[in-house]
Amino acid sequence: MRHNVRRVCGLAVCALLLGLSPLRAEGDEAGVRRHLDLLRGIQMTHDKAELQRLNTRMDEAWSFFDSHKATALPLIEQELRTATEAKSPDQFFLMDVGFWLVKTEPAHASTSVAALERIDPSAEMVRAFWQELFHFVMKLGASGQETERYLAQVDRIYLPNKTEINFFAAPHLVNFTPDDLLSLTYGVAGESAGEHLCALAAKPGPDQVRIARLLTVACTEQQAEKIAAILQATRDDDVAEATVTALMLIGGPSGRGAVLAYDASTASPRLRDYLKSIRGSVKKVDVAYFDRELKSIHRPKKMSDREVQQALDLMEKTNGADDSTPPIDVFRSKLDPFKVLAQLKRIRAAAFRRKNNHVFEDLPVNNLLINAFQYKCAAVKVK
Repeated sequence: MRHNVRRVCGLAVCALLLGLSPLRAEGDEAGVRRHLDLLRGIQMTHDKAELQRLNTRMDEAWSFFDSHKATALPLIEQELRTATEAKSPDQFFLMDVGFWLVKTEPAHASTSVAALERIDPSAEMVRAFWQELFHFVMKLGASGQETERYLAQVDRIYLPNKTEINFFAAPHLVNFTPDDLLSLTYGVAGESAGEHLCALAAKPGPDQVRIARLLTVACTEQQAEKIAAILQATRDDDVAEATVTALMLIGGPSGRGAVLAYDASTASPRLRDYLKSIRGSVKKVDVAYFDRELKSIHRPKKMSDREVQQALDLMEKTNGADDSTPPIDVFRSKLDPFKVLAQLKRIRAAAFRRKNNHVFEDLPVNNLLINAFQYKCAAVKVK
């Protein structure tokens, strides 16, 4: 069950202080209100019996909402708005009900984002349910709604975070470091996060290197000019190397041009040596280079253009899950390269929704294909 899973990994045990008796099934507004009350006033405890009772009541509440959506949705949204406006909001209620609302109806994301804005990441109940908060945040990011407000909350909650997350999601044992959580929560928002990350990475500070290293999870050639500006402005070698990496991995021809045009005369000896060591390789990056790179990836079978398009469509529906489509066949297809590029960007963002460590194995290939098609599209424009 949903609520049981998140306690398997050692999360703090909680109990419901309200002495409510089991509820009979009700299909009206009163039933929804009574089930909402099951999610209020939850406090910390280490009593296993209380945990079991709490699990039962919480699962009962979500099951009731799921089976009475027409009645539950407007009422739950109203109650969540009221809870959000409270002077000292119930932290667990905001998180659990906000999660249910956006999970059930992504179009209601604005109310869930408002709840997230009132969540205190240092609150005892939030720390106890850190995994649920992550799933809530990811669902908001995937909704595509209220993106700027969402990204501001990712900054607030996950940039200072030092806590990892471990859980089992069959068949995967998942382990996310704090940096993994940043990649996921930004990456799932797609190219909007790319613009946001560029703005953050341009600001000197203790998080600048970490943020610069995140540019490859959401940026494309559209952000190459901004990434190049960060490279030009920084005097931090680690930031410079991270931006050069981003320009080469996802910056397309514009990124390559920015790296070759960079004046390293005032750079540190370390950075000058680094740029000198890669300059020859940078010059060789072109459409033929990507053809060779993609050809080297395992190719179980050759696919027709029709099969390639079907595979891309399926990847988009299954959050990027695929282990049989040869990247070289995607690249060599006669499909419209501009449409394929747009679809590959969507697939990269969707892949983060899978929330397992395989996402980070797929990311380099996704970025390689995106960059390859950026070069392919540029070649078409030249013709």
